[in-house]
Amino acid sequence: MELRHLHYFKAVAEELNFGRAAERLNIAQPPLSRQIKDLEDELGTKLFERTNRTVELTNAGREFLKKTKDILYQVEQARITTKLASTGYQGELHIAYTETITDFIPVFKEFQQSYDSVGISLERMNIPQILKGLRDKTIDVGLLYVPDNGQYQVEPNKNIQVKRLKKVTVMAFLHKSNSLLKSESSINIQDLSNETFVMVSSRYGAFYEDIYEELFHSHEYMPKSIIQANDLHTALAIVNQGIGFTFASSNIQILPDIVKREVRDLTYDTQEMVLWNRDNHSGNLQGFLDLLHSYYD
Repeated sequence: MELRHLHYFKAVAEELNFGRAAERLNIAQPPLSRQIKDLEDELGTKLFERTNRTVELTNAGREFLKKTKDILYQVEQARITTKLASTGYQGELHIAYTETITDFIPVFKEFQQSYDSVGISLERMNIPQILKGLRDKTIDVGLLYVPDNGQYQVEPNKNIQVKRLKKVTVMAFLHKSNSLLKSESSINIQDLSNETFVMVSSRYGAFYEDIYEELFHSHEYMPKSIIQANDLHTALAIVNQGIGFTFASSNIQILPDIVKREVRDLTYDTQEMVLWNRDNHSGNLQGFLDLLHSYYD
């Protein structure tokens, strides 16, 4: 199997049409079909279901597409890093985070000033992905917001070092024109009953699963209507246009027309923490941690 096979497969998987994929790859269709058939033979499984009119990925094909994208991304990153290394570039610091990097931007800024030939790579992940990445040393630093309710234990072990920074409260984010902002500096959950709740998908993280558990079960909260957003940035963009409200950590950087309000009876906090692999002896990591300690110690 060669990299070209992965590029060919990815093109067909995304186009779901051999003719369009061949045109995109600038090759003829018959050789492309043979290459995909050779790949399927090597893997010992069908990647596509073909009829006269349609091309669909099989279950195996869908899984292989995920892996193919990961491999091609890593190859491209290696190509870029290697090319930059010839110009004096000193590599990258790989950072994964669960919700926001707002509190860490000053550290990033000073790191870039002190290590101006080192790049920073930022990627949002969930907690299990970050823990695995740290163990495998595919990431250098994890920036986590963990529900402060005892259900999610992220403890130091022989591989992972944990630095707890501070507790962060959860607040309601509303448009500045919302009438609830006129009289109170804080609100109750039931004050939001006549509002549209812009609800971030619980797939976004354990943080949201727990908030919804408290809202809908402990407080029996029912909003006027619900808009479901795939991620927090989408939810905030909707609220910024004057539609409803959402919940987020108090340190989230807000958009121009959004105002934050404390919710008096929402007893939910998150623990901000930084994780790294104690066996990772990268100089870039140590430089970042030195700056981090200077900010928080």
